[in-house]
Amino acid sequence: MTSVAFRRMAVLTCSVKRLSPIGIDGKRTEATMHLTGLPCFPLDPVSEEIRQELELSKPFQALQTFLDGDLDIREKDILVVDGVDYVVRAAGSWRWDSTHDVLRLIVEDTMVI
Repeated sequence: MTSVAFRRMAVLTCSVKRLSPIGIDGKRTEATMHLTGLPCFPLDPVSEEIRQELELSKPFQALQTFLDGDLDIREKDILVVDGVDYVVRAAGSWRWDSTHDVLRLIVEDTMVI
């Protein structure tokens, strides 16, 4: 569990959808809900340094958010915030304070180029 400050800043609620595996017919069904009701930070643009570190060369708006806990969220999952889908480009632990790590998600906003 993270600090009170972190919990106060996680003012949005998000969900995560996961794509199904590609079937033997080469088709994939629609993404299904994987996690729901997760508190998260508002989405903010990432810096150019983070884009370079993650080798994000494709022209898209990269945003980041933070979630509490050890959650099963991975690249290519779909983060849903306020009814908008964002493709997860990177997910990993991020040091919040001296004793707590949180999950940082870098997502792709395909609506802004």
